[in-house]
Amino acid sequence: MQQCTYTTFITAMRNPNALLRSLRDVVIEVGTEQHTKHFGECHATKDGRGITLYAPISPEAMTLANNAASIISAANGELGNFDIIAEELLCSNPIPSYCSVIVEDRASGIPLREALYTHTKSNLLRGMKRLREVLRLHDVSHNHLTLDNIVVDAAHTWHTTHNYYMSRGAGGDDNIFSRIASLIDERALPDNMELHDVYAPYTTMRGYPLVCHRRRVITPEGIGFEDDSGNIVIEGKYLRATDFNENRAIVVTHEFKTGIIDRDGRNVIAPIYDDIEYDTIEGTSRVRLGNRYAMFDYNGEQMTEWSEN
Repeated sequence: MQQCTYTTFITAMRNPNALLRSLRDVVIEVGTEQHTKHFGECHATKDGRGITLYAPISPEAMTLANNAASIISAANGELGNFDIIAEELLCSNPIPSYCSVIVEDRASGIPLREALYTHTKSNLLRGMKRLREVLRLHDVSHNHLTLDNIVVDAAHTWHTTHNYYMSRGAGGDDNIFSRIASLIDERALPDNMELHDVYAPYTTMRGYPLVCHRRRVITPEGIGFEDDSGNIVIEGKYLRATDFNENRAIVVTHEFKTGIIDRDGRNVIAPIYDDIEYDTIEGTSRVRLGNRYAMFDYNGEQMTEWSEN
């Protein structure tokens, strides 16, 4: 059987000992289950290593998976591991039928979405350059790079996840790499700032520039902003924040929710979302909530319906 349903996948992840064959000893991370157009997925641990499990839920899924597995296996580990276990997940009874499960290694680290605020600009750019070199070396495009599909480890190396869209032919990711480079320039820590400085007592952190008459500052309660005269004008209550651009700054709360504020600290887009990409040219924001996205205008008004792309 080539595919299952997402409901069947969820049931199997909650009962691996009963519904999986060789993966019965995996420890499922409950709450990480989600799905894309082609796969159900969840995080798990096997033999002490982090993995992501995928099961096909569309007719095209296994074609994508088999193509990606061939590409990744030829890269001798430089693109990670992506193993297909055939006839693994019990899909139906009383006449048993099974579908394949894909096991993808999950690198230790944090999503690029978080690393943009905790790593320096030069380290992030080096990591991106190395990933591009690896993809070019193996003549591969990932085709699904997002801020959540790249993991940055402690050595600043970038690892890709959700590798099932990989295809032969380098260069397919050039546009997204350009967008990521812009985000690094906008959000990353200055090169003269160490990560531990983020948690230091109040400081103006002169590595941050004065932009739109506002400069980021660090207080014991979090990141805020001061004006040209050094007066705190936006309370230091955020876990992370970008510099202002066109009088807008992206902020992240201590609950890891993202929003946009204006120069006076007022919410333009309330900090209740999972991620925001702000287009400084168009003045629009691509907002993510779970697996769905919507576009918002400069004033925070929603422009499009929520969708999965």
